[in-house]
Formats: sequence, C-alpha cells, structure tokens
Amino acid sequence: MKKLICIITLFSAVALSCCHSDHDYDELPRPIAEFLSDYWADPDIESYTQPTAQKYVVIIKNGPSLIFDEDYKWTDIDGNGLPLPEILLFDQLPEKLYDYIESGSQLNQVFTISRDARDYYVKLLDSNLTYDIQTQTVHEVEAGTDVA
Repeated sequence: MKKLICIITLFSAVALSCCHSDHDYDELPRPIAEFLSDYWADPDIESYTQPTAQKYVVIIKNGPSLIFDEDYKWTDIDGNGLPLPEILLFDQLPEKLYDYIESGSQLNQVFTISRDARDYYVKLLDSNLTYDIQTQTVHEVEAGTDVA
C-alpha cells in the first residue's frame, strides 16, 4: 500500500510540474514564445516572470535563461553552462561578429550573449568578445574579464 501511495504521489508531482510549465509557456507573449520555439524544440519553461514593465525573464528547464525587453527583443541569453545553438548565433548576431567567432572555430564555445544599443557581448570558453555596432569591430578580452 505504501508503494502505491508513493507511486501516486510521484505521478501527481510530475503531472503538476508539467502543467505548471505548459501554463508558463501559454502565458508568454507571442513574440517570445515564437523566438523560443525557433531555437529550442518544444522548450520546457521552468519559469516566466515580468519583474518590470520593460523586462521579461524566461528560464528553460535544464537550459538557458533569457531576458527580453519591452519590445520582446532579447537582451541577454545565458546558456547556464551549455553552449548556445549555432543557428541562434547565425540568426541573431551581426554577420561580422558571427564570422569572427566561426573563423576561430568557437561556435560551440559560446555560452552567453547579450546586447544593448551600442554593443554585443559574447562569453566564450576561453575569452570574451565585445562587438561595437557603430564601428562594426570585434574586440577580444581574456577570459575572466567581465564584458557585460
């Protein structure tokens, strides 16, 4: 009988956590949900919050954390120790920055990207990059230097 109760409790917990995730995905603004679906197949949303009117935070279970601005454009994507998908980098980074990363054979070593109105920031395994939007130049700094 104790085994049956444990099994029922376990299934109930799993069912509730799945419902929570589905609910969070359904609550996402459409542009954010579409962005996530473009780069992560069937993302399991761990949490979705809007701490301010200008900021949306999404965490994918066992995956990245993403921050979007009031226009639903990403500002920060942290792989949480996992490399970001190459197609995401190709689609979302400026061409010169992508080419720089690709030329160094580092596409599978990009763990965090962020951007603001002036720059893109990329954290790699052994170095960090800053890309100046206006001058279209890439600057590399040694690992451990905070670029964002």
